[in-house]
Amino acid sequence: MSRYDFLFRKGGIPALASCVSNTTQASCAGSLIVRVNECSKQATIELEFGLPVHGFETDQRITFVYDGNNFASGAIPVKGIHVSPENVEQITQISRSPTEHKPRSMQLTLTEPCVVLSPSGSISPKQGHELRFQQVATLARATKLDIVFDFLWLHRDKDAQFRYLIANASLTGFAHKNADTVEHDWTIFGVDEAVLPEVPPPYDFTSQKRSRHSSPGSPQTSPKRPLLDFPPGSPTEKATTAAASLSPRFPPSSPSAPAFDAFQSAIENAVENAVAKIVPDAIQRMLPDALAKMIPNAIEQMLPDALENTLTRMVNKSVAAASAAPGRTTQGLSDPTSPLYAMIRQHLDARLDELANDITIETQEHAQDLRDTAKVELEERLDDHRLEITELQAEGIADFQLACATELEAFKEQTLEMKEDFEQGTAEAYTTAKERLDELVSDRRVDLKERLMVEAGRRLYTEKPAVESEPTRRASSVPLGVGW
Repeated sequence: MSRYDFLFRKGGIPALASCVSNTTQASCAGSLIVRVNECSKQATIELEFGLPVHGFETDQRITFVYDGNNFASGAIPVKGIHVSPENVEQITQISRSPTEHKPRSMQLTLTEPCVVLSPSGSISPKQGHELRFQQVATLARATKLDIVFDFLWLHRDKDAQFRYLIANASLTGFAHKNADTVEHDWTIFGVDEAVLPEVPPPYDFTSQKRSRHSSPGSPQTSPKRPLLDFPPGSPTEKATTAAASLSPRFPPSSPSAPAFDAFQSAIENAVENAVAKIVPDAIQRMLPDALAKMIPNAIEQMLPDALENTLTRMVNKSVAAASAAPGRTTQGLSDPTSPLYAMIRQHLDARLDELANDITIETQEHAQDLRDTAKVELEERLDDHRLEITELQAEGIADFQLACATELEAFKEQTLEMKEDFEQGTAEAYTTAKERLDELVSDRRVDLKERLMVEAGRRLYTEKPAVESEPTRRASSVPLGVGW
Protein backbone atom coordinates (compact mmCIF):
# COMPACT_ATOMS: atom_id res chain seq x y z
CA MET A 1 0.00 0.00 0.00
CA SER A 2 1.40 3.38 -1.00
CA ARG A 3 2.08 5.91 1.68
CA TYR A 4 0.88 9.44 1.18
CA ASP A 5 0.74 12.85 2.79
CA PHE A 6 -2.36 14.96 3.34
CA LEU A 7 -1.89 18.47 1.96
CA PHE A 8 -4.53 19.76 4.36
CA ARG A 9 -6.13 18.24 7.43
CA LYS A 10 -6.77 14.49 7.40
CA GLY A 11 -10.51 15.05 7.74
CA GLY A 12 -10.50 17.63 4.95
CA ILE A 13 -11.16 21.36 4.81
CA PRO A 14 -14.39 23.17 3.88
CA ALA A 15 -14.70 23.93 0.19
CA LEU A 16 -17.21 24.92 -2.50
CA ALA A 17 -17.54 22.90 -5.71
CA SER A 18 -19.46 23.85 -8.83
CA CYS A 19 -19.81 22.71 -12.43
CA VAL A 20 -18.09 25.07 -14.86
CA SER A 21 -20.53 24.33 -17.68
CA ASN A 22 -23.57 25.15 -15.49
CA THR A 23 -23.15 28.69 -14.19
CA THR A 24 -26.75 28.98 -12.98
CA GLN A 25 -26.41 26.22 -10.40
CA ALA A 26 -25.29 27.17 -6.90
CA SER A 27 -22.06 25.81 -5.44
CA CYS A 28 -22.15 22.64 -3.33
CA ALA A 29 -20.56 22.87 0.11
CA GLY A 30 -18.40 19.91 1.09
CA SER A 31 -14.99 18.83 2.35
CA LEU A 32 -11.80 18.86 0.26
CA ILE A 33 -9.22 16.10 0.87
CA VAL A 34 -5.94 15.97 -1.09
CA ARG A 35 -3.43 13.12 -0.88
CA VAL A 36 0.00 13.26 -2.58
CA ASN A 37 3.03 10.96 -2.85
CA GLU A 38 5.85 12.57 -4.81
CA CYS A 39 8.09 9.47 -4.82
CA SER A 40 5.52 7.23 -6.52
CA LYS A 41 3.96 10.13 -8.50
CA GLN A 42 0.49 9.55 -7.09
CA ALA A 43 -2.20 12.07 -6.22
CA THR A 44 -5.92 11.95 -5.45
CA ILE A 45 -8.38 14.77 -4.85
CA GLU A 46 -11.59 13.92 -2.99
CA LEU A 47 -14.79 15.87 -2.40
CA GLU A 48 -16.95 14.62 0.45
CA PHE A 49 -20.63 15.56 0.84
CA GLY A 50 -23.26 14.74 3.43
CA LEU A 51 -26.57 13.95 1.70
CA PRO A 52 -30.02 13.30 3.20
CA VAL A 53 -30.75 9.91 1.60
CA HIS A 54 -34.14 8.24 1.64
CA GLY A 55 -34.21 5.32 4.07
CA PHE A 56 -31.53 6.72 6.40
CA GLU A 57 -32.11 8.86 9.46
CA THR A 58 -28.75 10.65 9.30
CA ASP A 59 -26.95 12.22 6.36
CA GLN A 60 -24.91 9.73 4.35
CA ARG A 61 -21.33 10.42 3.32
CA ILE A 62 -20.88 10.51 -0.46
CA THR A 63 -17.30 10.84 -1.75
CA PHE A 64 -16.22 11.93 -5.24
CA VAL A 65 -12.75 10.60 -6.11
CA TYR A 66 -10.60 12.38 -8.72
CA ASP A 67 -7.47 10.29 -9.36
CA GLY A 68 -4.32 11.69 -10.91
CA ASN A 69 -4.63 9.53 -14.01
CA ASN A 70 -8.05 11.13 -14.65
CA PHE A 71 -6.59 14.65 -14.86
CA ALA A 72 -6.41 16.16 -18.32
CA SER A 73 -2.99 17.00 -19.72
CA GLY A 74 -1.46 20.23 -18.57
CA ALA A 75 -1.14 22.02 -15.25
CA ILE A 76 -4.09 22.59 -12.93
CA PRO A 77 -4.93 26.32 -12.99
CA VAL A 78 -5.17 27.95 -9.57
CA LYS A 79 -6.13 31.61 -9.30
CA GLY A 80 -7.31 34.05 -6.68
CA ILE A 81 -10.93 35.10 -6.13
CA HIS A 82 -12.14 38.60 -5.45
CA VAL A 83 -14.22 38.78 -2.27
CA SER A 84 -17.35 40.81 -3.00
CA PRO A 85 -20.49 41.49 -0.94
CA GLU A 86 -22.28 38.84 -3.02
CA ASN A 87 -19.92 35.98 -2.15
CA VAL A 88 -18.49 37.11 1.21
CA GLU A 89 -20.91 34.87 3.15
CA GLN A 90 -19.87 31.73 1.26
CA ILE A 91 -16.20 32.65 1.49
CA THR A 92 -16.54 33.16 5.25
CA GLN A 93 -18.04 29.68 5.65
CA ILE A 94 -14.97 28.01 4.13
CA SER A 95 -12.37 30.39 5.57
CA ARG A 96 -9.93 29.38 8.24
CA SER A 97 -10.11 32.73 10.00
CA PRO A 98 -13.25 34.87 10.27
CA THR A 99 -11.23 38.05 9.73
CA GLU A 100 -8.73 37.00 7.07
CA HIS A 101 -9.53 35.38 3.72
CA LYS A 102 -7.31 34.06 0.95
CA PRO A 103 -9.71 32.23 -1.38
CA ARG A 104 -8.31 30.29 -4.31
CA SER A 105 -10.07 28.64 -7.25
CA MET A 106 -8.72 25.30 -8.53
CA GLN A 107 -10.18 24.17 -11.87
CA LEU A 108 -10.11 20.44 -12.58
CA THR A 109 -10.46 19.16 -16.14
CA LEU A 110 -11.12 15.43 -16.28
CA THR A 111 -11.05 12.84 -19.02
CA GLU A 112 -14.14 11.11 -17.57
CA PRO A 113 -16.54 11.62 -14.64
CA CYS A 114 -15.35 10.87 -11.14
CA VAL A 115 -15.62 7.68 -9.09
CA VAL A 116 -18.42 7.79 -6.49
CA LEU A 117 -18.05 6.06 -3.11
CA SER A 118 -21.34 5.57 -1.26
CA PRO A 119 -22.58 3.32 1.55
CA SER A 120 -25.41 1.73 -0.47
CA GLY A 121 -26.08 0.35 -3.92
CA SER A 122 -28.53 3.06 -5.02
CA ILE A 123 -29.60 6.30 -3.43
CA SER A 124 -32.54 8.65 -3.77
CA PRO A 125 -33.28 12.01 -2.15
CA LYS A 126 -35.10 12.36 1.11
CA GLN A 127 -38.32 14.34 0.87
CA GLY A 128 -37.61 18.06 1.00
CA HIS A 129 -33.95 17.76 -0.05
CA GLU A 130 -34.32 17.16 -3.78
CA LEU A 131 -32.52 20.39 -4.76
CA ARG A 132 -29.23 19.58 -3.01
CA PHE A 133 -29.45 16.00 -4.26
CA GLN A 134 -29.81 17.27 -7.84
CA GLN A 135 -26.87 19.67 -7.39
CA VAL A 136 -24.57 16.91 -6.17
CA ALA A 137 -25.79 14.56 -8.93
CA THR A 138 -25.01 17.19 -11.57
CA LEU A 139 -21.56 17.70 -10.07
CA ALA A 140 -20.89 13.93 -10.22
CA ARG A 141 -21.38 13.95 -14.02
CA ALA A 142 -19.15 16.99 -14.57
CA THR A 143 -15.80 16.66 -16.31
CA LYS A 144 -14.83 20.26 -15.64
CA LEU A 145 -15.42 21.66 -12.17
CA ASP A 146 -14.28 24.55 -10.03
CA ILE A 147 -13.18 23.99 -6.40
CA VAL A 148 -12.93 27.05 -4.13
CA PHE A 149 -10.98 26.81 -0.86
CA ASP A 150 -9.09 29.05 1.56
CA PHE A 151 -5.35 28.96 0.83
CA LEU A 152 -4.63 29.74 4.49
CA TRP A 153 -5.44 26.09 5.29
CA LEU A 154 -2.24 25.09 3.45
CA HIS A 155 0.78 24.97 5.77
CA ARG A 156 3.94 26.51 4.43
CA ASP A 157 5.73 23.15 4.73
CA LYS A 158 3.22 21.67 2.24
CA ASP A 159 3.64 24.42 -0.35
CA ALA A 160 6.17 22.42 -2.39
CA GLN A 161 3.85 19.39 -2.55
CA PHE A 162 0.95 21.60 -3.62
CA ARG A 163 3.00 23.10 -6.44
CA TYR A 164 4.04 19.58 -7.45
CA LEU A 165 0.38 18.57 -7.62
CA ILE A 166 -0.79 21.42 -9.83
CA ALA A 167 2.29 21.38 -12.10
CA ASN A 168 2.67 17.64 -12.77
CA ALA A 169 0.34 16.04 -15.32
CA SER A 170 1.71 12.47 -15.35
CA LEU A 171 0.19 11.21 -12.09
CA THR A 172 -1.72 8.13 -10.98
CA GLY A 173 -4.29 7.62 -8.24
CA PHE A 174 -4.41 5.61 -5.03
CA ALA A 175 -6.36 2.39 -4.53
CA HIS A 176 -9.97 2.79 -3.37
CA LYS A 177 -10.04 0.55 -0.30
CA ASN A 178 -12.81 1.21 2.17
CA ALA A 179 -14.92 -1.46 3.83
CA ASP A 180 -17.77 0.97 4.58
CA THR A 181 -18.37 2.18 1.02
CA VAL A 182 -19.08 0.75 -2.42
CA GLU A 183 -17.50 2.04 -5.64
CA HIS A 184 -19.93 3.38 -8.26
CA ASP A 185 -20.16 6.01 -10.96
CA TRP A 186 -22.52 8.96 -11.41
CA THR A 187 -25.44 6.68 -12.41
CA ILE A 188 -25.94 5.83 -8.74
CA PHE A 189 -27.94 9.05 -8.44
CA GLY A 190 -30.72 7.63 -10.61
CA VAL A 191 -34.16 7.75 -8.91
CA ASP A 192 -35.30 4.38 -7.57
CA GLU A 193 -39.11 4.18 -7.62
CA ALA A 194 -39.15 1.37 -5.04
CA VAL A 195 -37.90 3.57 -2.24
CA LEU A 196 -39.75 6.79 -3.06
CA PRO A 197 -42.68 7.76 -0.78
CA GLU A 198 -46.06 6.84 -2.20
CA VAL A 199 -48.16 9.70 -3.55
CA PRO A 200 -51.77 9.71 -4.81
CA PRO A 201 -52.02 8.88 -8.54
CA PRO A 202 -52.95 11.85 -10.72
CA TYR A 203 -56.06 12.22 -12.84
CA ASP A 204 -56.08 11.07 -16.40
CA PHE A 205 -57.41 14.21 -18.07
CA THR A 206 -57.91 12.42 -21.39
CA SER A 207 -60.49 10.03 -19.98
CA GLN A 208 -61.60 12.00 -16.91
CA LYS A 209 -60.96 8.84 -14.83
CA ARG A 210 -58.60 8.03 -12.00
CA SER A 211 -56.52 4.93 -11.37
CA ARG A 212 -58.10 2.27 -9.20
CA HIS A 213 -54.96 1.90 -7.06
CA SER A 214 -55.62 3.60 -3.74
CA SER A 215 -52.94 5.40 -1.77
CA PRO A 216 -52.40 5.31 1.98
CA GLY A 217 -51.33 8.92 1.90
CA SER A 218 -53.01 11.84 3.57
CA PRO A 219 -56.68 12.11 2.52
CA GLN A 220 -56.59 15.88 2.87
CA THR A 221 -54.11 16.27 0.02
CA SER A 222 -55.74 13.74 -2.35
CA PRO A 223 -57.77 15.27 -5.21
CA LYS A 224 -61.48 14.36 -5.29
CA ARG A 225 -63.62 13.14 -8.12
CA PRO A 226 -65.79 15.86 -9.65
CA LEU A 227 -68.98 13.87 -8.96
CA LEU A 228 -68.34 13.77 -5.20
CA ASP A 229 -67.03 17.30 -4.71
CA PHE A 230 -70.37 19.03 -4.09
CA PRO A 231 -72.66 19.51 -1.07
CA PRO A 232 -75.15 16.68 -0.56
CA GLY A 233 -78.14 19.04 -0.52
CA SER A 234 -78.19 20.01 -4.22
CA PRO A 235 -78.74 16.96 -6.48
CA THR A 236 -79.70 19.20 -9.40
CA GLU A 237 -76.32 20.89 -9.37
CA LYS A 238 -74.62 17.51 -9.19
CA ALA A 239 -76.53 16.17 -12.15
CA THR A 240 -75.78 19.27 -14.22
CA THR A 241 -72.08 19.17 -13.43
CA ALA A 242 -71.82 15.45 -14.02
CA ALA A 243 -73.60 15.76 -17.35
CA ALA A 244 -71.23 18.53 -18.41
CA SER A 245 -68.15 16.60 -17.37
CA LEU A 246 -69.17 13.33 -18.99
CA SER A 247 -70.21 14.97 -22.28
CA PRO A 248 -73.39 12.87 -22.90
CA ARG A 249 -73.79 11.26 -26.25
CA PHE A 250 -77.41 12.39 -26.67
CA PRO A 251 -78.19 16.03 -27.45
CA PRO A 252 -80.80 17.80 -25.27
CA SER A 253 -83.41 17.52 -28.01
CA SER A 254 -83.01 13.77 -28.23
CA PRO A 255 -85.87 11.61 -26.83
CA SER A 256 -83.32 9.50 -24.94
CA ALA A 257 -81.94 12.46 -22.91
CA PRO A 258 -84.44 12.13 -19.95
CA ALA A 259 -83.68 8.44 -19.66
CA PHE A 260 -79.97 9.15 -19.64
CA ASP A 261 -80.39 11.80 -16.90
CA ALA A 262 -82.36 9.35 -14.78
CA PHE A 263 -79.70 6.70 -15.30
CA GLN A 264 -76.98 9.20 -14.32
CA SER A 265 -78.88 10.18 -11.16
CA ALA A 266 -79.27 6.53 -10.20
CA ILE A 267 -75.53 5.99 -10.63
CA GLU A 268 -74.77 9.02 -8.45
CA ASN A 269 -77.09 7.85 -5.70
CA ALA A 270 -75.59 4.35 -5.78
CA VAL A 271 -72.09 5.78 -5.59
CA GLU A 272 -73.00 8.04 -2.65
CA ASN A 273 -74.56 5.14 -0.75
CA ALA A 274 -71.55 2.93 -1.43
CA VAL A 275 -69.15 5.64 -0.30
CA ALA A 276 -71.13 6.25 2.89
CA LYS A 277 -70.89 2.55 3.75
CA ILE A 278 -67.32 1.81 2.61
CA VAL A 279 -65.38 4.95 3.61
CA PRO A 280 -65.67 4.62 7.45
CA ASP A 281 -64.48 1.01 7.40
CA ALA A 282 -61.72 1.84 4.91
CA ILE A 283 -60.53 4.75 7.04
CA GLN A 284 -60.55 2.57 10.15
CA ARG A 285 -58.41 -0.05 8.37
CA MET A 286 -56.01 2.33 6.61
CA LEU A 287 -55.49 4.94 9.33
CA PRO A 288 -52.99 2.95 11.49
CA ASP A 289 -50.81 2.17 8.45
CA ALA A 290 -50.98 5.77 7.27
CA LEU A 291 -50.08 7.04 10.73
CA ALA A 292 -47.23 4.53 10.95
CA LYS A 293 -45.76 6.03 7.76
CA MET A 294 -46.49 9.64 8.65
CA ILE A 295 -45.32 9.66 12.28
CA PRO A 296 -41.56 9.06 11.64
CA ASN A 297 -41.43 11.87 9.06
CA ALA A 298 -43.45 14.17 11.30
CA ILE A 299 -41.19 13.45 14.26
CA GLU A 300 -38.09 13.94 12.12
CA GLN A 301 -39.30 17.32 10.83
CA MET A 302 -40.95 18.70 13.96
CA LEU A 303 -38.86 17.34 16.82
CA PRO A 304 -35.61 19.31 16.28
CA ASP A 305 -37.49 22.64 16.36
CA ALA A 306 -39.82 21.73 19.20
CA LEU A 307 -37.29 19.87 21.33
CA GLU A 308 -35.45 22.93 22.59
CA ASN A 309 -38.63 24.68 23.78
CA THR A 310 -40.77 21.79 25.02
CA LEU A 311 -38.48 19.02 26.24
CA THR A 312 -37.85 20.52 29.67
CA ARG A 313 -41.51 21.34 30.17
CA MET A 314 -42.58 17.84 29.10
CA VAL A 315 -40.11 16.15 31.43
CA ASN A 316 -41.11 18.30 34.40
CA LYS A 317 -44.79 17.70 33.71
CA SER A 318 -44.29 13.93 33.41
CA VAL A 319 -42.28 13.79 36.63
CA ALA A 320 -44.89 15.83 38.49
CA ALA A 321 -47.73 13.65 37.20
CA ALA A 322 -45.88 10.46 38.10
CA SER A 323 -45.08 11.68 41.61
CA ALA A 324 -48.67 12.89 42.21
CA ALA A 325 -50.44 9.73 41.03
CA PRO A 326 -48.02 6.82 40.64
CA GLY A 327 -50.75 4.26 40.06
CA ARG A 328 -52.79 6.34 37.64
CA THR A 329 -52.76 5.53 33.94
CA THR A 330 -53.86 7.92 31.23
CA GLN A 331 -56.29 7.13 28.46
CA GLY A 332 -56.17 7.61 24.72
CA LEU A 333 -52.87 8.20 22.97
CA SER A 334 -50.94 8.50 26.29
CA ASP A 335 -51.97 5.03 27.47
CA PRO A 336 -48.74 2.97 27.85
CA THR A 337 -50.60 -0.16 26.74
CA SER A 338 -51.78 1.45 23.52
CA PRO A 339 -50.00 0.25 20.33
CA LEU A 340 -49.97 3.83 19.04
CA TYR A 341 -48.31 4.99 22.27
CA ALA A 342 -45.67 2.25 21.96
CA MET A 343 -45.02 3.17 18.32
CA ILE A 344 -44.69 6.88 19.08
CA ARG A 345 -42.50 6.15 22.10
CA GLN A 346 -40.27 3.88 20.03
CA HIS A 347 -39.75 6.49 17.30
CA LEU A 348 -39.34 9.23 19.89
CA ASP A 349 -36.69 7.29 21.82
CA ALA A 350 -34.82 6.44 18.63
CA ARG A 351 -34.92 10.05 17.48
CA LEU A 352 -33.78 11.32 20.88
CA ASP A 353 -30.88 8.87 20.88
CA GLU A 354 -29.87 10.04 17.40
CA LEU A 355 -30.11 13.67 18.43
CA ALA A 356 -28.02 12.99 21.53
CA ASN A 357 -25.42 11.18 19.43
CA ASP A 358 -25.44 13.99 16.87
CA ILE A 359 -25.01 16.61 19.59
CA THR A 360 -22.17 14.60 21.13
CA ILE A 361 -20.45 14.13 17.79
CA GLU A 362 -20.88 17.81 16.88
CA THR A 363 -19.52 18.84 20.28
CA GLN A 364 -16.52 16.57 19.88
CA GLU A 365 -15.90 17.78 16.35
CA HIS A 366 -16.24 21.38 17.48
CA ALA A 367 -13.79 20.78 20.32
CA GLN A 368 -11.42 19.05 17.92
CA ASP A 369 -11.71 21.95 15.49
CA LEU A 370 -10.98 24.40 18.30
CA ARG A 371 -8.00 22.31 19.33
CA ASP A 372 -6.73 22.10 15.77
CA THR A 373 -7.25 25.82 15.29
CA ALA A 374 -5.41 26.61 18.52
CA LYS A 375 -2.60 24.25 17.52
CA VAL A 376 -2.29 25.86 14.11
CA GLU A 377 -2.36 29.35 15.63
CA LEU A 378 0.35 28.29 18.10
CA GLU A 379 2.45 26.94 15.25
CA GLU A 380 1.94 30.16 13.34
CA ARG A 381 2.98 32.21 16.35
CA LEU A 382 6.03 30.02 16.84
CA ASP A 383 6.84 30.42 13.17
CA ASP A 384 6.45 34.19 13.52
CA HIS A 385 8.76 34.16 16.56
CA ARG A 386 11.26 32.02 14.67
CA LEU A 387 11.07 34.44 11.78
CA GLU A 388 11.64 37.40 14.10
CA ILE A 389 14.60 35.63 15.73
CA THR A 390 15.99 34.83 12.30
CA GLU A 391 15.60 38.45 11.22
CA LEU A 392 17.24 39.68 14.43
CA GLN A 393 20.04 37.18 13.94
CA ALA A 394 20.50 38.32 10.36
CA GLU A 395 20.52 41.96 11.46
CA GLY A 396 23.07 41.17 14.21
CA ILE A 397 25.29 39.32 11.77
CA ALA A 398 25.02 42.20 9.31
CA ASP A 399 25.94 44.73 12.02
CA PHE A 400 28.84 42.55 13.15
CA GLN A 401 30.09 42.19 9.59
CA LEU A 402 29.80 45.94 9.09
CA ALA A 403 31.76 46.60 12.30
CA CYS A 404 34.39 44.04 11.27
CA ALA A 405 34.67 45.62 7.84
CA THR A 406 35.07 49.08 9.40
CA GLU A 407 37.75 47.87 11.82
CA LEU A 408 39.50 45.97 9.05
CA GLU A 409 39.54 49.07 6.87
CA ALA A 410 40.97 51.12 9.72
CA PHE A 411 43.57 48.41 10.39
CA LYS A 412 44.53 48.41 6.71
CA GLU A 413 44.97 52.17 6.78
CA GLN A 414 47.11 51.93 9.91
CA THR A 415 49.15 49.14 8.32
CA LEU A 416 49.71 51.23 5.20
CA GLU A 417 50.81 54.18 7.32
CA MET A 418 53.15 51.94 9.32
CA LYS A 419 54.50 50.51 6.08
CA GLU A 420 55.16 53.95 4.68
CA ASP A 421 56.80 55.03 7.95
CA PHE A 422 58.87 51.85 8.00
CA GLU A 423 59.91 52.26 4.39
CA GLN A 424 60.82 55.89 5.00
CA GLY A 425 62.75 55.01 8.16
CA THR A 426 64.49 52.14 6.40
CA ALA A 427 65.48 54.40 3.52
CA GLU A 428 66.83 56.99 5.89
CA ALA A 429 68.72 54.34 7.87
CA TYR A 430 70.09 52.89 4.65
CA THR A 431 71.23 56.28 3.48
CA THR A 432 72.79 57.06 6.83
CA ALA A 433 74.51 53.68 7.00
CA LYS A 434 75.74 54.02 3.46
CA GLU A 435 77.13 57.46 4.13
CA ARG A 436 78.75 56.20 7.32
CA LEU A 437 80.21 53.22 5.51
CA ASP A 438 81.45 55.46 2.75
CA GLU A 439 83.06 57.68 5.33
CA LEU A 440 84.55 54.69 7.10
CA VAL A 441 85.79 53.21 3.86
CA SER A 442 87.23 56.54 2.80
CA ASP A 443 88.91 57.06 6.13
CA ARG A 444 90.16 53.51 6.15
CA ARG A 445 91.41 53.87 2.61
CA VAL A 446 93.36 57.00 3.47
CA ASP A 447 94.71 55.39 6.59
CA LEU A 448 95.63 52.25 4.68
CA LYS A 449 97.24 54.30 1.96
CA GLU A 450 99.25 56.17 4.48
CA ARG A 451 100.24 52.96 6.17
CA LEU A 452 101.19 51.41 2.86
CA MET A 453 103.26 54.42 1.98
CA VAL A 454 104.96 54.31 5.32
CA GLU A 455 105.57 50.60 5.00
CA ALA A 456 106.80 51.04 1.46
CA GLY A 457 109.11 53.83 2.53
CA ARG A 458 110.38 51.78 5.42
CA ARG A 459 111.05 48.85 3.19
CA LEU A 460 112.69 50.97 0.59
CA TYR A 461 114.86 52.44 3.22
CA THR A 462 115.83 49.07 4.66
CA GLU A 463 116.49 47.45 1.30
CA LYS A 464 118.55 50.38 -0.28
CA PRO A 465 122.16 49.16 0.57
CA ALA A 466 121.46 45.84 -0.96
CA VAL A 467 120.25 47.52 -4.06
CA GLU A 468 123.21 49.82 -4.25
CA SER A 469 125.76 46.98 -3.75
CA GLU A 470 124.22 44.86 -6.40
CA PRO A 471 125.70 46.80 -9.41
CA THR A 472 129.17 46.52 -7.96
CA ARG A 473 128.80 42.86 -7.72
CA ARG A 474 127.19 42.79 -11.12
CA ALA A 475 129.89 45.02 -12.54
CA SER A 476 132.56 42.91 -11.16
CA SER A 477 131.01 39.88 -12.66
CA VAL A 478 130.22 41.40 -16.01
CA PRO A 479 132.99 41.36 -18.54
CA LEU A 480 134.49 44.69 -19.38
CA GLY A 481 133.83 44.39 -23.04
CA VAL A 482 130.01 44.09 -22.62
CA GLY A 483 128.20 47.26 -23.52
CA TRP A 484 125.11 48.62 -21.50
